Amino acid sequence: GMHTLAIGADGIGATAQGKRGGMPVSSAADQTISIALSNGIATSLDLTAGDAASEVAANINKNLQHLGIKASANLRVELSNLSSAGAVTFKIEGDNRTPIQIQANVVPDDLTNLVTAINDQSSRTGVSAALSTNKKRVILEKADGKDIFISDYMSTSPQLSAKPIDSNGKEAASAILFGPDGSTVDHARFSGLVELNSSNSFSLTTQAGVTSNSTADTT
Repeated sequence: GMHTLAIGADGIGATAQGKRGGMPVSSAADQTISIALSNGIATSLDLTAGDAASEVAANINKNLQHLGIKASANLRVELSNLSSAGAVTFKIEGDNRTPIQIQANVVPDDLTNLVTAINDQSSRTGVSAALSTNKKRVILEKADGKDIFISDYMSTSPQLSAKPIDSNGKEAASAILFGPDGSTVDHARFSGLVELNSSNSFSLTTQAGVTSNSTADTT
């Protein structure tokens, strides 16, 4: 069977970083990670500051594929817990260099209009949106694992929660709260997951000494 491990551009996991008045810098730092396979082979890999999950996956595939390790990247961000009915307005950036404004009139139990507004721009941003069955959550996806940036969340918009999730919909990083409160975040950077697969079990250790172990896929 396959052995898998999910990390992020920081060598550990997905991240969500919020700031007021400007975009946070990436939490991905220059570092050397170590990988040890159950067959006794050990190797190291240099990660580059500011890289997205997509770039870490490409780096792994280029340098570790000969060891039987393959990587894929994905970023999913769940928007939920809209505080009240109103116009949600912010700018979104994925593949596009200039942030594109998204505006939608929504109510807490139906975010359909927000999905439509985001998908109307997905050919430019590379970010697609899907509506949850109960219509209360929107799942943003950057299928190639590049970062998603949200900026200029309007202070007149209702409060909205945003958190990276994994492929099973589980929280992959703590939520960011956008909203009308004076101290609230209006810019956020979301960084995705890198899934490593190998036919051997393996462990990965970050430069700071945090070790993660692969899990066997029992399905």
